[in-house]
Amino acid sequence: MTALPDWSANDFEPRQFHYELTSVGEEVVSELTGDLEPYQQALARINGHPVAKSAKLLSVAAKVHFIGSQGPGLSSAAIKARAEGFNWKLSSGEISQATEFLKYLELVN
Repeated sequence: MTALPDWSANDFEPRQFHYELTSVGEEVVSELTGDLEPYQQALARINGHPVAKSAKLLSVAAKVHFIGSQGPGLSSAAIKARAEGFNWKLSSGEISQATEFLKYLELVN
């Protein structure tokens, strides 16, 4: 686990977790290589976007997606207001970046 240096104590996801496959897991993956192609393509698409380089923005995107799934077509201000109801502090800029990322992934219109 790593504490993220660019986040204050008031932020909602101040830790980043790192995972590795065991040797058994690596063996299973090597046997499923062909079946994993759609997932590998999706990961390449996700990781090819600048938002994917920031754990904070990925977290914001997840929160924006969650809020947006409750009421499609919400404005940035409405998303921000609903986020505050969860005690999430999202800036308009973060919401904009997250929304653009979700559009890129075709998760929102």
